[in-house]
Amino acid sequence: LLVGITESLGSKLYGMTKAGDEDKRSNQEAKAVRQGKPTARSSVQWEYDPNVLIKKPNMYLGLVNQGCTCYMNAFLQQLFHVESFTDAFLAIESNAGNMGDDVDDYTKDNAVALFELQILFCYLRLSQKKYSDTIYFSKVFKDYDLEPIRLGEQKDINEFGSMLFDKLESNEECKSLIKQ
Repeated sequence: LLVGITESLGSKLYGMTKAGDEDKRSNQEAKAVRQGKPTARSSVQWEYDPNVLIKKPNMYLGLVNQGCTCYMNAFLQQLFHVESFTDAFLAIESNAGNMGDDVDDYTKDNAVALFELQILFCYLRLSQKKYSDTIYFSKVFKDYDLEPIRLGEQKDINEFGSMLFDKLESNEECKSLIKQ
């Protein structure tokens, strides 16, 4: 029933009257999308076009701002673009998943945050998308009060950098990496 209704009303719904108009409309719509112009479909809430999410070759990947996390995103992007650091950091094997019960929560939290940072850096390096979501890193990164950072609170970039390097220094391999 739905197929029959769609076939009989489809041309009227999209303003097509002759055979072949559907191909013409598809080409016109594709051209409008490439030019960033609104289309008849762009007002539809559930429309999904994966091509919009794909980055162009040789383009950098962005980070999603979780509210007031632009300070964090800027710092992480800068740190990522220090290739010698990123290469060495990604080569460090994470021990976040295999820590025993005798390890304190602070050390475990730091290990999980560093692991999430490694994942984020892998996305920045390998992803085909235009941006990467920082929510997972943001949820596990804890401030000096051992509370997750508040996404709606603007922080100082120097304070964030200091907290991040404190966490890096809690890992022996990262500590030697920082000294280089």
